[in-house]
Amino acid sequence: MNICEEVISRRSFGRVICEIFNASERESRAEALQRFDYRNLSNDQWIRADREEAKNVLTHCLSRDLAYDAEIMDVNEARSLATAFVESFPPEAFFMTNSQAYLGADLVRNGIEWSPLSSATFDTGIIAETDVVLGMLWVEDED
Repeated sequence: MNICEEVISRRSFGRVICEIFNASERESRAEALQRFDYRNLSNDQWIRADREEAKNVLTHCLSRDLAYDAEIMDVNEARSLATAFVESFPPEAFFMTNSQAYLGADLVRNGIEWSPLSSATFDTGIIAETDVVLGMLWVEDED
């Protein structure tokens, strides 16, 4: 089972998108987002995250319901999945998210502003990019 299959099987609440497009199937970010009926953000709306921040964002959105903040997965299991996803990208990869809310290690929402990609009440995750690889792990929850 690859990391995306594992993530999708373990987070059974909400909608989870996890895809990694390698060189032969690499799409632009806009094309990949459109595939899932997501909108692309303007460059100034994307928030850059370093590797640790990307792991923090993913740990939060895998372990907590985005609408009610209820635990839906053990935080250590979520961190393990987040780490495996982030570490599947080479060192030159850069990471982006749609909110500053979960960049910190404390898993506490730091503000409530975000730029939604979907029509869901809440969505967040990580987009990872290099010249040859594009990946996304994105979660949607409803209230």
